[in-house]
Amino acid sequence: MFDSKNSNFFKLIHDLYSLILLIVELRCTPPVITDKYMTYQCPDGFTYGSQCSLRCMGRFPLIGNDTIVCEIKENSTKSPPPTYWDKGDIEPHCKRKD
Repeated sequence: MFDSKNSNFFKLIHDLYSLILLIVELRCTPPVITDKYMTYQCPDGFTYGSQCSLRCMGRFPLIGNDTIVCEIKENSTKSPPPTYWDKGDIEPHCKRKD
């Protein structure tokens, strides 16, 4: 039997289903680290907002941020918006003695 209670129930199910379809997980690609003396760990993965910690092997000091963050590109007209790793003002790298 179809009545107003059923109608409200089906509308709720439709609205929830529509909401679920709009959820998109934003992810960064794995970080590209070109410094062969640097390692990274991303305990929370590569989703938007996650952080990766950077370290240098041996006794090489780290120059730049020791953490990078998965961010979305502001003012993008693409949907979903593109993501990138925010590394700070300078590219993190391991200083080798000259």
